Amino acid sequence: MILHKVTWARYDSNSYIIENNNAVIIIDSNCQLFPYLNENNIIPDYLFITHEHFDHIEGIGDIKKSFPNVKVYASKTSSEIFPDEKNNMSFFFEGQNVSEPKADIELTENSVFNIAGNEIKCYMTPGHTAGCMVIQIDNMLFTGDTILNNIKTPKNTPNSSKEKLRESLDFIDTFFDDEIIIYPGHGENFYKKDWNKSISLGKYK
Repeated sequence: MILHKVTWARYDSNSYIIENNNAVIIIDSNCQLFPYLNENNIIPDYLFITHEHFDHIEGIGDIKKSFPNVKVYASKTSSEIFPDEKNNMSFFFEGQNVSEPKADIELTENSVFNIAGNEIKCYMTPGHTAGCMVIQIDNMLFTGDTILNNIKTPKNTPNSSKEKLRESLDFIDTFFDDEIIIYPGHGENFYKKDWNKSISLGKYK
């Protein structure tokens, strides 16, 4: 398995590329991802999106145009917001006005997909936004903005919920093994055993 990380430096937002068993699986998109794919002759097969904010979806349309066979997966709640410049937050960041096409496969519940011999497990984790999900591949857990490394999870954006975030973080804390490696939407990866849930929750009032 080969793992690449592509970071949009302006927002420190991460996209991840996993090459394994003749399939290329991408977690999240940003404006640096499409050029990286072209420069490195990487042809994606699947794109999973953790949530709908513009720094995690920008470039979906370009990828789908250049690679028409790629399938995009996201929660239905997130997918419906991809084209919405205000709810995906791009309008409020120097009027970037990012509008991307909806996902091909819209998930409404926890789901498991077998892709090229790998199980891709998607778990709904609302809180940061209503449509957040985390994605597990082997011992890797891609958390988007649900869990960041020693930074509180933002919960003051549209469709965020403090109560739902607490429930989602409690689920992650109890469900996943301490040796799983967390790959967040911003920052560096770390083991779950090194995660401080109280920091993710921040001031819970």
